[in-house]
Amino acid sequence: MNLSAVNKDQFFIWFSSVCVFLFFAFSLVAPKLGAAGAAFLLLAGIPLLFRKQTYQQLNKETLLLMAGLLFYALVWMLEVYFHELGSREYDRPSRFVFAVIALLFLLRYPPRQDVVWAAIALGGIATGSWALWEKLALGAVRVSGHTNAIQYGNLSMLMGLLCLAGLGWAYKLHRYRGLWMTVLLAGLVFGLMASGLSGSRGGWIGLPLILLYIAKQYHEHLPKRLLLASIAGVVILVTVAYLTPSTGLKSRVSGVFHDLEQYQQGNPITSVGIRFELWKGNLILIQEKPLLGWGERGYKERLEELYKQGSIRAHIESHAHNEMLYDFSRRGIVGFLSLLLIYALPIYVFFKMVPVEKQIYTPIKVAGVITVFCYIDFGLTQAFFEHNSGVMFYPFALVFLYAMINQKKQAEYADQTHHNAVVV
Repeated sequence: MNLSAVNKDQFFIWFSSVCVFLFFAFSLVAPKLGAAGAAFLLLAGIPLLFRKQTYQQLNKETLLLMAGLLFYALVWMLEVYFHELGSREYDRPSRFVFAVIALLFLLRYPPRQDVVWAAIALGGIATGSWALWEKLALGAVRVSGHTNAIQYGNLSMLMGLLCLAGLGWAYKLHRYRGLWMTVLLAGLVFGLMASGLSGSRGGWIGLPLILLYIAKQYHEHLPKRLLLASIAGVVILVTVAYLTPSTGLKSRVSGVFHDLEQYQQGNPITSVGIRFELWKGNLILIQEKPLLGWGERGYKERLEELYKQGSIRAHIESHAHNEMLYDFSRRGIVGFLSLLLIYALPIYVFFKMVPVEKQIYTPIKVAGVITVFCYIDFGLTQAFFEHNSGVMFYPFALVFLYAMINQKKQAEYADQTHHNAVVV
C-alpha cells in the first residue's frame, strides 16, 4: 500500500469535510464564510476538468444530476446574452456551474458523513440563535439575517428539516447516539423557530406534505414511537410559535384571510392581492410569448403596460413571486422545462441511488429529496432563485449530499466485486 497516497486521500477528505462544514454551518449567519467553503471546493475541482480520467468514472446518475444543473444555467445564461442584460447577470446562473465543478472533486474525496450532520445541526442552532438575537436584542419585527425575511425564514426551515432527516442517521449509531440526537433535535427546533420569527408564511404551505414524506421514508427505519414523537414535536413547536404573540406568526397568518377578503372587495393592494395580480399578469405574458419568453427587461416593460392598460390592478418591479410563472414568462417553454428538470432529476437520482432495501442510505436520500421539495414549496410564493441565497444553497447542498451517497455506492460495489473475485 502506498502510504503517501493514503495520507493524500485522507487529507483531501478532511479538506472537503471542512469546506462542507463551513457551508452548512454558516451559510445563514455568516454567508461569506459559508460561500468560502463552496469556493474552495470549486477551486479544487477546476484541475479535474482537464483530466480524461475524471469523466470516465462518472455514472449515469451523476451525469443526470450534472446535466440538470448545467442545462438550467445554460438557459438562464442565454437569456442574459440574447437580451443583453449585462455581465453581472451571469453571477447567479454561474452558481449551478460552480456546483458541478465542485462535485468533480467531491466524487473523489467525499465529505465525512458525521462532519456533514454536525454542520447541519450547528447550522440549525446558529440560525435560531441569530433569530433570537435579532428579535430580543435588536427588536426586529421580522428577523431576516443577511438577506430578506422570506429567504431567511424559508432556508431556516429547510435547515431544521435537514436536522430532522439526520435523526435517522443518528439513531443507527452505537456510540454517542443520545448526544447526536440531542444536537440534531436542537437544530430542528432552532431552525423552525427562526422561520417562525421571520414571519414568512409561504414556506409553511408544504410542511405537512414534507412531514408525511419523511414519516413514510422512516416508518421502517426508525421505531414508531420515536418517529411519531419527532413529528408530533414539530407540530407542537409550530403550534406554540403560532400562538405566541411575540413571534407575530398568528397575525401574519390572519393577515392572509384579511388580504383575501380585501381582494374580493376590490382592493388588490395587499401582500396576497399583489401576488394574485402578478400571477394574472404572468399568465398573460406566457400566452403572448410561450416559446421564447420576454426576457427580464421585456418582462418588466410588458407588465408595466398591462398595469397601465388596466389588465392587472397592481404590480411591483421585481419578480412574479412564483418560480414557475417567472421562469416561463422570462425564458419561455424551454426555461420552464429547465426549471422542472432541476426539480425532477435530483429527486430521480436520489431515489435511483437509494433502493428501498438500502436503509443505510435513507437519511442522505431524505435530506436530498426534502431540499428539492422545500424549494418547490418556497417557489409557490417566491422566485427563490432570484436571490443569491437561493441560488447558492440549492445546487451546492444537492451535490454535497449526493457525493456522500455516491461514495457509499462505489465502496459497496468495490466490496461486492472483491467478494465475487474471492468466491471464484
